[in-house]
Amino acid sequence: MTKNIKLYKRGIHDESLLKNLMEGGSLYPLISLVREKKNDLVLQIRDNYLNLYYQGGNVAEIHSAESVVLDKNYFRTHAQKEDEDWAKVNENYQEAISLYQSGCYEEYIKVVTDAMNNYDTITGKGTEEKKTQHRICIDNMSNSDYTILDLEYQVSSESDFCYRGNRKTKKGTKVPSPRFDIVAIRNRDHRLCVIELKKGTKALKDPSGIQEHAESYRFTIGYDSATEQAFVDEMNMLLKQKRDLLGLLDKSVFIDTTLPPEFLYAYQYNPNERSYHSFEAQKNYFAQYQNSKVGENYAKGKRVIWLDDNVYKLKDAMTITIHRGIDQIGGCITEIESSNGTKILIDLGHNLPEGDSPADDKYDDPKELETLLNGVSHIFYSHYHGDHIGFESKVPTTVEQHIGALSLKMMTTLKEYMKFADDLKEEACESLKALSRFKIYEPKVKVDYGGIKVTPYPISHSAIDAYMFVIECDGKRILHTGDFRDHGYRAKELLHDVENEVGDIDVLITEGTLLNRDDKRMMSEKELQDEAYQWFKSNNCKYKYAFVLCSSMDADRLVSFLMASQHCSKNRRFIADSYQIEQIKNLKQLPDPYNQLFAYPYGRDKESEWKRMKQYGFTMLVRNTDSFRKRIHETMTALHLNPEDVLFIYSMFNGYVDPMRTKIFKKDLYDFTHLYNWKLIHLHTSGHASKEALQAICEHINPKKAIIPIHKEELGLMGKLDMDIHCPLVESTQVIDDINIIIK
Repeated sequence: MTKNIKLYKRGIHDESLLKNLMEGGSLYPLISLVREKKNDLVLQIRDNYLNLYYQGGNVAEIHSAESVVLDKNYFRTHAQKEDEDWAKVNENYQEAISLYQSGCYEEYIKVVTDAMNNYDTITGKGTEEKKTQHRICIDNMSNSDYTILDLEYQVSSESDFCYRGNRKTKKGTKVPSPRFDIVAIRNRDHRLCVIELKKGTKALKDPSGIQEHAESYRFTIGYDSATEQAFVDEMNMLLKQKRDLLGLLDKSVFIDTTLPPEFLYAYQYNPNERSYHSFEAQKNYFAQYQNSKVGENYAKGKRVIWLDDNVYKLKDAMTITIHRGIDQIGGCITEIESSNGTKILIDLGHNLPEGDSPADDKYDDPKELETLLNGVSHIFYSHYHGDHIGFESKVPTTVEQHIGALSLKMMTTLKEYMKFADDLKEEACESLKALSRFKIYEPKVKVDYGGIKVTPYPISHSAIDAYMFVIECDGKRILHTGDFRDHGYRAKELLHDVENEVGDIDVLITEGTLLNRDDKRMMSEKELQDEAYQWFKSNNCKYKYAFVLCSSMDADRLVSFLMASQHCSKNRRFIADSYQIEQIKNLKQLPDPYNQLFAYPYGRDKESEWKRMKQYGFTMLVRNTDSFRKRIHETMTALHLNPEDVLFIYSMFNGYVDPMRTKIFKKDLYDFTHLYNWKLIHLHTSGHASKEALQAICEHINPKKAIIPIHKEELGLMGKLDMDIHCPLVESTQVIDDINIIIK
């Protein structure tokens, strides 16, 4: 007996039986018939014996060269037992056993398979599911996405992953040890997979349906990492015997023992169902179950392999997974996985804070982030806002991260200045290390990453250098809009490029930030600039002194106030701190003026600069920090300004200062305004698409398969738009043609 091997494990543990199966052994010719794929035979190793299958039926249960178990019923000739000539049945049965014991394996198999074919014909006893399993096993040994390792795997009550649940039968006894239809190796990542085979919608309703199997897996193999590893180790031993000792599997097949097994479903179309006669109807019934309260626990997020009727090759389909964003703004993560296993992410954003509390994000947990990134090869960031990029320093170096050239420069500048803050220095340094490894994508340049092709298209947003992406995968084309708008500088031009260059689209994934807001009309960035100019010029330059609070990363907004200030007077000062000046200088490819851009007064020229600011007026960028409050106070005091001559412009989303919006962090502007009782105005326009812009792009693109609205506050908002489109709005897990859409 082989040492340290428990007998309840799958595998041949009897050394004499192993020798008989290997070359030169008495059973070797029988194994050769299986290797030669004669008669569509399938051999499976059990617990110290073998089963030889034909059409899902057991041709032989092999314990040794002398001992074989065969079902005598195969030799019956009539449907009813009382009509049988059992003497003849016994004679035929004994003849078959004799052929086996004599080593006449080819003749033995012919006699038994002929009897089995006849038995199925006259009795109708052939089990359809077993025949399907058998066919799947034959068709998935090479040139397939999966290699079948075992069929009808039953968990032993003595194993390291025995059943740990508490289900009882109706009689109050414990349920039998769980059995799983198929154990396979996914060839692209060599992950062990436990597959449950189901056919038609009945599979969701039967007592032995999806719920029971999912629970069985959860309380056995999938109970914890230790049980998963025990199962992987057992299956790896089985693989080595089938591959290395018996030659039943290709030498290239192996299990990545570092990966936990995956539980999934193979769902076969049932053409005989009247209520759900089409395959699409049955797929969508399954999707409805996945989204139900019951299905959420047992099927949501599970990979599904779809098998048409009489098709048995297990093939992965393209999958779109919305990890976050279907009912929240920020924290966006979209995953695209091809059928060959290439996996990319569009954005890996951090959740926005709620109220004054720090942002709560499950991916701050390294284990959660590791699970999310498992198998991901590339991440594409649509822009540099923190709710779209926030984990860059935590991403493994094996994953390539991509962003636009100017976005990378803006982020690098930000992190360099963050290093000056003691509490942010460590985070900034780690981020800079990651940013140094970033890859830059080129506008409108298509690149192929393992079968997934990505083409970035520049678009307007409150972050400059923002992009939409066209993703081509498995013959399908996806347009992911990221965040965009149609009222920024060059917005119309950029949208026109997208609408006229992307071509036919199957799936549109679009933002919906403003769907829950009642803005009558979106002010354009140019209109904002003009209004700022009017405030600066109104009442004989009464407000020639202005403080402006806006995002230092919003390039369009910086340009708007810079241009408005310049138009007032060629001598008017535009004041910013060194960080803001660096960010503005990063925009040098834009036709923007710099002759009036000045740093806050320092050093020997301080007094003379105060005089010029007093004489010519100024527009000063500020932030809501203690240092800027001191700077404002110093300016007001040094220039002896009358508060009635000063304008304060708040140019950010008003939700940031609205105490009623508890889900958005608040800014306390009153420190700025109440002290001096100056004029306060809110002058802002959104960086996001209006309802009209969303409707326009949906109708213009008019995708063939689906629209998935993300980056929005709740479900159902997009459906309120009166759109002329010819595809469904998808906000829950479902299958459309051969695209799996999973909504987490």
